[in-house]
Amino acid sequence: MKQPTRRDPASPDPRRALGSVGEDAAASHLLSRGWKLIERNARTRYGEIDIVGRDAAALVFVEVKARRGAGPAAAEMALESVRARKQIQIRRLARAWLAERRDQPGFAEVRFDVIGISVDGAGTANGVHHIRGGLLSRAPGVQPVRRRVRAGCRRSRQTSADGAR
Repeated sequence: MKQPTRRDPASPDPRRALGSVGEDAAASHLLSRGWKLIERNARTRYGEIDIVGRDAAALVFVEVKARRGAGPAAAEMALESVRARKQIQIRRLARAWLAERRDQPGFAEVRFDVIGISVDGAGTANGVHHIRGGLLSRAPGVQPVRRRVRAGCRRSRQTSADGAR
């Protein structure tokens, strides 16, 4: 029976290396378009936001997805992995980030962008696909989360205009 092998802790995780190249390429892309980067790899209690930036008067939360491949087509395919569940998580992360950093100035708009990056075999970014406002306000097929009432809590009862229940 073959024993599972452990990775050498000194060797880098290839997924992390790919993600790092993708995030660096995305940051360069945004800076070249005049953005101000507020924070990279912003940690909250729910996880990590890849990039938080400012585009004119908008506060923008950016999810970066990197895939191995060549050119813009591979970069666009990387975006397919941002499905409904991930979109919900990104919004939760954004709410937590805003709650933890109340010292940030007000913004006219809050937006969620997605950037796909293609990386060749040598580890060089070779394609960028940026979708402004790329996250849906509500992911298709996802119902809003309904909070359960804890035991012992009274539910409010709705009454009609004449007082009947």
